[in-house]
Amino acid sequence: MSTRTEADGTITSRVYSRIGLLGNPSDGFEGACLSLSLANWWAEVTLTPSATLAFMPNPECDPLEFQSPAAFVGHIRGCGFYGGIRLLQAMALRFFEHCRQHGISLPPGAPNFKLSYSTTIPRQRGLSGSSAIATAALNCLLRHYGLEAAIPPADRPQLVLAAEAELGIAAGLQDRVVQVYGGLVHMDFSTDTPFKRGQGRYTAAAPPGKDSGSVHARVKQLWLAGDPATRDAMRQIATLVPAGRMALDQQKWHVLAALMSRNFQLRRQLYGDAVVGPQNLAMVALAESVGAAVARRLFPLYLTHINQGILVTMPFVLAVYMVRDWEAAASGGAPVSEQAVGRATGFLAAVFCFAQLLTSFAWGIVSDRIGRKPVLVVGNVSCVASAVWFGLAGSYWEAVAARALGGALNAIILVEKAMIGEGLPSRADQATAFGLMSLCWGLGSLAGPVIGSLSSPCGASAGQGASPLCGEHGLLAARPYFLPCLVAGLLSAVATVLTVTHLDETLPSLRARTGGSGSGSAARAADLEAADEEPGAGGQAAEAPWYRQRACITTLAGYGLIAFLFNVMEEVLPIFASAAVAQGGLGLTPAQLAPSLSFGGIVLCVYALKGFPWLMRRVGVVRALRLGLWLAAPMALSIPACSLFGGSLAPTQVALFLAMGFKAVAGTSAFTACLILVNAAAPKHALGSVNGVGQTLASGVRGLGPALGGLMWGWSLSLAPPGSWLPHQYLPFGLMGLLALATDFVYRGLKMPEGEEVHSGGGGSRGSSGGGTAAD
Repeated sequence: MSTRTEADGTITSRVYSRIGLLGNPSDGFEGACLSLSLANWWAEVTLTPSATLAFMPNPECDPLEFQSPAAFVGHIRGCGFYGGIRLLQAMALRFFEHCRQHGISLPPGAPNFKLSYSTTIPRQRGLSGSSAIATAALNCLLRHYGLEAAIPPADRPQLVLAAEAELGIAAGLQDRVVQVYGGLVHMDFSTDTPFKRGQGRYTAAAPPGKDSGSVHARVKQLWLAGDPATRDAMRQIATLVPAGRMALDQQKWHVLAALMSRNFQLRRQLYGDAVVGPQNLAMVALAESVGAAVARRLFPLYLTHINQGILVTMPFVLAVYMVRDWEAAASGGAPVSEQAVGRATGFLAAVFCFAQLLTSFAWGIVSDRIGRKPVLVVGNVSCVASAVWFGLAGSYWEAVAARALGGALNAIILVEKAMIGEGLPSRADQATAFGLMSLCWGLGSLAGPVIGSLSSPCGASAGQGASPLCGEHGLLAARPYFLPCLVAGLLSAVATVLTVTHLDETLPSLRARTGGSGSGSAARAADLEAADEEPGAGGQAAEAPWYRQRACITTLAGYGLIAFLFNVMEEVLPIFASAAVAQGGLGLTPAQLAPSLSFGGIVLCVYALKGFPWLMRRVGVVRALRLGLWLAAPMALSIPACSLFGGSLAPTQVALFLAMGFKAVAGTSAFTACLILVNAAAPKHALGSVNGVGQTLASGVRGLGPALGGLMWGWSLSLAPPGSWLPHQYLPFGLMGLLALATDFVYRGLKMPEGEEVHSGGGGSRGSSGGGTAAD
């Protein structure tokens, strides 16, 4: 609602349409409701000082001349015999009578006026078009006579209702309260509230087909007659409102959605499908199909992500043994060079990431063209083929080719992020989904080594007399690493089937054609969505390329830096933990290091699902990200501080447990918020391309991480050898802490769409190996 006054005394007031969110359809049922202004449509009244009182008809709403009989009949059937001019007259009448009855004097010398109006509110749609005109007229009269303080807002809805009652419009206070106060309003019309006085104005006397009050006539009569079913339904509707108000205050959108769905079903029960209309029923079905059900339909993504964790971590267990076997066979019995094993194993691990580096951006563009689902299916199928081929590889270069194939065709994670961004418009739902993805990655990371332990199943039984698969020429005897790869491939095959059968397409331009709704209105919904596509983050024009949008480039640059920071840290960590105490390390065996890493994974999962949503609701996504970076700096130094205990196992383990928990909180805050920001900043039409660039950055970091981690540790040893005054183990971690603080500068001043930070969310995920990460 807005009212403005021009220099010549002309006053214009705009009042918006009204929709009910929750509660009774009218205050006449002694209940409660939540209603809000809808700025899509409005009524506008203009008061111009004049020598005489005049009420000007609107050419469209109050025509007295028509081009043909058909035009006349169409207008009367659509708009009724009376237009909006009667509302201006009725409002002026009740205003003057109210002032006389309450002893309110009009200022002497005030000029007469001319009232005119215009409206964009569709008629007979329950959007409060009549009351909007009357309320706007009242605002103009109050401003013209300077009586805004004399008639306070609490009294104005009753005054507007009285004006409409003059015309026989069946109505209640709800619409007028919303249009007087504006915004979202919670109203209580129970018998012990002041609103009780207005119920006598609610009648069923409206002429059929003219006003929305006629829709309520039958139900009102049943209510007054004490019909038990009507009374019970109205009571149930009223009880939804307090819960809805609480859901709004707590930003629990899924609860609000469920309450709104229940509210609609109760109203449908009261008024019947004929009143609701087939188009509205189809629209509601469409909204429900792409709303609350989306999270459930994303289940194939979660299974796919578990498999990604398995496929990333399982080769870490197998690769070194496979390489050692090939090197031993090639040496002809000579001792195997450990340096050669290390180089070959590192390259075998890195080739997957380098292949992704070359193809991720292209896959992002492809997903923007043909859809997310086909690219996801290709990725899952490639996982099946790559895993099986890797297990059957008879030579080192065959294994390299299998890993390269898996990386080049695997755009799964970038598509997952795009589907979450499109399928879950709410930032809170997106972050919760990322939290579940983090949990899935953690499960996959734990399962990968377990599945990898299935290698060499024949053991000492291989040879003559063994089972067919373990016999002299048996498959598992010749290919001892095939069984775990087969298990991983079968899991990816299951994910492929579920993706094809149970996952809906989320690309807006294709959603209607690939199962967005079971109704015929799906195509129209897609057309509307395409027409209403919003500009990219930071208020940039939608047609501007994403690479020219500052928010997009900022979030991608920050994502790359954060991925680099935590990936390198995770590579240096095991080198530091396994190094001898005399060399500045902790001297831990893998078995001694595993408990603290597992503890960090547990903290990550719990914090991603519970702690991070709490933080997001209170500080917003940008501040949550920056807080994660601020925590990363002292966290980085807490890791080498574990060496202060001189190799004493118990205090070292306690310190390491704390450091890993600290790391999980900092990393989850930074990574999850970063993912949400990338999705928020990306234009809708380029979400796949933008996430493709992010995947490219992450793949490059994962490929370089192992080498850079080792180089940094070696550099620190050469710069400050053991026994010098400078503890060299602090140098690589200290650099990571400085990088965290430097990355914070990237996000300073970052604003999201419409200049506001995102203030809802939860969950977290990242994507390197070790520690349950998902974004890469």
